[in-house]
Amino acid sequence: MKNKSEENSEYWPQFVSLITTETKYLDYFPDHGFITQVPSKEQVMIWLNQDYKAALKQLKPLMLPNQHKRLASKYANYKYNKKNQRSTFTINEVTIARLSKLLKLHGLDNYNELIEYLTQPDQSTQDILKAFANESPESGLTLHDSFKVFQKKLYAEQQNLIQSMLKDTYMQAWKDSKKSSTKSTEEMQNKMDEYLNWLNV
Repeated sequence: MKNKSEENSEYWPQFVSLITTETKYLDYFPDHGFITQVPSKEQVMIWLNQDYKAALKQLKPLMLPNQHKRLASKYANYKYNKKNQRSTFTINEVTIARLSKLLKLHGLDNYNELIEYLTQPDQSTQDILKAFANESPESGLTLHDSFKVFQKKLYAEQQNLIQSMLKDTYMQAWKDSKKSSTKSTEEMQNKMDEYLNWLNV
């Protein structure tokens, strides 16, 4: 796991490259954002090309407090999104309202799950099962969230069958493990595996 210094060494240059393009530079470094004399872009680039802490320290006495705070905040958000493999996009309120209705309609918890649900192509149950069985899903969802999205693609009867089967498997493994002398978690896992093998799962 990277420490903060290593993270900043990776993400700060990327962030600088992003905010110093022709279309972005004046948004982050407008003339009115400096206290007195406005430095040239070349000079600002020299400061920014230092490490994260040194760059902000150099800019702090030159920029208005709110402008400097905004720069630091934008970088913090950028780093968080990169670390957690998150992206942001802008949509209007009308679309948000429609997505919220779909969220409730399909019983999903968040927009990430909804987008994953909506972008899955219509296909047979067998194809869905094969996709779910992939141990390296590209969605970035947890196992439980992926299963929730998967279930919503099935008919209600199929959902009920799977839920009943899961409950039955758990209860059978629990009962069998209770009979064991060890009564350990490992023993319950073994019993559950045996039961699933018997079902040819």
